[in-house]
Amino acid sequence: MVLLGVVTLLSAIGAGALAEPNSPLLRASTLPYFTHTRNEGLAEQLANQPWRVLPKTERYAFAVDTYLFKPWGHEEYYYHGNGYWVNGWIEAKPTDDLALNMKLSAYNGASSYGYGRTDFFQPFFGVTWAPKFLPEAWFLNFRYFDLDRQTLGAGLLLEDKEMNGLAFALGRADWRFKGIIDGTGGFYSFGDLYHSQLDWRQGLVGASLTFINYQTPLLVNDFGNTQKVNEYGHLTWTLFSRAELGAGFSSDLEVGLRNQAWGGLVGLKWKVPTTQSKFRGFWHVQARHYGEGFADQIEGYVQQDYVTPEIEDKAYVEGRNLLARGDDVMVYATRLELEWRLRPWLPIASSNEVYYTDYAGLSGVGYLHKQSVGICPYPDRPKDCVQMFVANKMVNARAPRGGEQPTYSFVRAPTFGVNAHIYF
Repeated sequence: MVLLGVVTLLSAIGAGALAEPNSPLLRASTLPYFTHTRNEGLAEQLANQPWRVLPKTERYAFAVDTYLFKPWGHEEYYYHGNGYWVNGWIEAKPTDDLALNMKLSAYNGASSYGYGRTDFFQPFFGVTWAPKFLPEAWFLNFRYFDLDRQTLGAGLLLEDKEMNGLAFALGRADWRFKGIIDGTGGFYSFGDLYHSQLDWRQGLVGASLTFINYQTPLLVNDFGNTQKVNEYGHLTWTLFSRAELGAGFSSDLEVGLRNQAWGGLVGLKWKVPTTQSKFRGFWHVQARHYGEGFADQIEGYVQQDYVTPEIEDKAYVEGRNLLARGDDVMVYATRLELEWRLRPWLPIASSNEVYYTDYAGLSGVGYLHKQSVGICPYPDRPKDCVQMFVANKMVNARAPRGGEQPTYSFVRAPTFGVNAHIYF
């Protein structure tokens, strides 16, 4: 109700033309969560962001995203006090088919401790090779080390997960074979995750196979030495489809078998047309089911890659988070992300996620949200904004398996705060 009153008041103040048809606002968004820039294809991303000021050449690209925040919330969780998250990107293309990417992340979730608190500085390096010597109908792409966000199939097992390892794709015309080796194992487990899929028309129809190669120390009869023995986890077989339906609609569908238990998801998403200058966002509805035994070997294993506001834009209802608690679960969820530019300098944004989970008869309803009002003082820099927000969705602190409770990606904790985004 308070937010509605603010919206009504600011509507009266901010009535009027918003932007010319070619305004950068048509390519900008200040949705409540930190804008995610990928550590790959940097030059292509910057081409749609004319407000960036760092130099760009044919062979080099540079960018910096700065996020400053001051939340007042539950101090049991990671973020309290003053905090910052600064990402710097460098992309070099020594040849047309080779790209080198470096992402440097400097962050501190509680800088109010000053010199008594350790800062973090983490590098992410990636190499992409897409050779041009193949026949015209063929394509080949290798990506090594930092893979950024990846979704396996349509997201039944892993969705929007930061990975580090090897990704490759080989295809001809509409057909593609894609493989991913995630060195972190996908979940908090010892062993690499291997994923392969064959799809048609960029995932319109596809099939996949995924498993984890566990490395288990076992005592063998070799003078008492301990050796690591490979144990392959349950195979996950799926059929999936990710389709663009037109008019802003898209669909996700996947059905899979793991440990003789079935799982499946179906989802429908609608994005606000890009021709709209006032609104940004999307609406997503989804249903998921995981049968009893589907989560064997991975139940409770959730790996939080690094604690950062950069991942708050992910959905709570995704396989990795649900399987932290168990399987034999039915889930229904809807998510609405919307930004309304009352004036070019005055965005109001709302993020809402409602879900219902039923774990073998133990059911519950959850609601995660973040509501914000911003001021963007520079007309030619539509994403450099200061925002005030209220929320109950917080990134959980990184924690390995071993405690009494499973680790979840997010926690519900009422929070009020101020943040600022500055892009260079």
